Amino acid sequence: MASPTPAQPGAAHQGRILVVDDNRMNRIKLAHMLQEQGHTVALAADGNEALQLLRQGPADQRFDVVLLDLLMPELDGFQVLETIKGDQALRDLVVIVISALDEMESIVRCIELGAEDFLPKPFEPVILRARLKTSLERKKMRDLERAYLQQELMLRQSEKLATLGRLSAGVAHELNNPVAA
Repeated sequence: MASPTPAQPGAAHQGRILVVDDNRMNRIKLAHMLQEQGHTVALAADGNEALQLLRQGPADQRFDVVLLDLLMPELDGFQVLETIKGDQALRDLVVIVISALDEMESIVRCIELGAEDFLPKPFEPVILRARLKTSLERKKMRDLERAYLQQELMLRQSEKLATLGRLSAGVAHELNNPVAA
């Protein structure tokens, strides 16, 4: 199990990314490239390790993006993707599949299971950078929208409680002053 590796000094933090690939060299290559771009990176060698890393830690320190290989032993990428999208706590996580398995049926299946994007191996680093940037921006907007809706809900509840308090105070006043009633 690999703990997150912070971004290189001087690089702005972009996002927390989990790289899931059974090939050690692929993991190292991706991690190095992502750290140079300012991302914080953690590595998982298989699907089980990936799910364990995704479920640990406080919600505000979880990953923003998972870069997921499909062809892995035990728990393959399709199963990991299906588990992520079926888990209430993880379903909003951005998953980008990077795989040598590039037939149309696999690509369609990944998108239908909820992957944000699919890149065939070997991938073009410039395209990965662009797709990561777009995915992180969309995630940030969804997170802001969710926070806004949560604040709006709390504000409405506060207003209802305040109205109920005023109503209770009015009723109590009327009951204590029967002459005025």
